Amino acid sequence: MFTLTNEGPRLPSWSRRVSEEHVIRVRFLVSAHSAQLGLGLSASTSCPPISGLSANILKASYFVYIVECKDKTLYTGYTANVDKRINEHNFGKRGAKSIKGKLPVSLVYSERFETKSDALKREIEIKGWRREKKLDLIRIKNALSLTP
Repeated sequence: MFTLTNEGPRLPSWSRRVSEEHVIRVRFLVSAHSAQLGLGLSASTSCPPISGLSANILKASYFVYIVECKDKTLYTGYTANVDKRINEHNFGKRGAKSIKGKLPVSLVYSERFETKSDALKREIEIKGWRREKKLDLIRIKNALSLTP
């Protein structure tokens, strides 16, 4: 949790593990909503300017993804950052244990959601499918992405 001060949010020591994008979002939301609440708070001066950021970076995104392992098995998961998660699977210690011996993995499908809840529901749905149905989903998405 963070505390609010007149200089902006004071983040705890664990904030070093929080992405810079997340800190920017928190500071932006504090300064944007403090005026409405009459708190008189503002974002820290060390915060990068918000005006240069696109609206998409300020909106949280969650993804359901499917990777294909070296042995052609499919793994389905969810994440807020697909590239980072694929790297964690392939090179990090935080990859899924079920695919440790099946590396490297390659991304074959991803789907974006605005809420974590929606992404988790979709992940559970896809995990309940047979392999053939997952492959059909991948083929349909690839066919649609090739269509101009």
